[in-house]
Amino acid sequence: MAFTNAISDLLRSIPEAIGGLFNLVFGFFHGIFSFIAGIFAAAFSFVSDSVHGVVSIAGGVGKFVAGNFLVIAALAAGGYFYIQQQQQQRKTIKAGGSSKTVKTI
Repeated sequence: MAFTNAISDLLRSIPEAIGGLFNLVFGFFHGIFSFIAGIFAAAFSFVSDSVHGVVSIAGGVGKFVAGNFLVIAALAAGGYFYIQQQQQQRKTIKAGGSSKTVKTI
């Protein structure tokens, strides 16, 4: 009887061994697929978060400019008129056929 029990246990263990082998192969390929899918999901999340951050920053700058439009316009106009004044203060002197730009103080 011990011999028949050993044979029956052996015959029952063969399908379990084959099932374990299939589980091993499935787990290996599932792990690789999960790894690759995780990389793509992380890359998509990274790009999505980056775009969201850029849009958020642009919105913040837009709100700042809209809220301080008059101050920014006054500074821009002041800078423009300052540059115009600096350019008007330059005079061209012609001496001996050559012209030189001299900055007057």
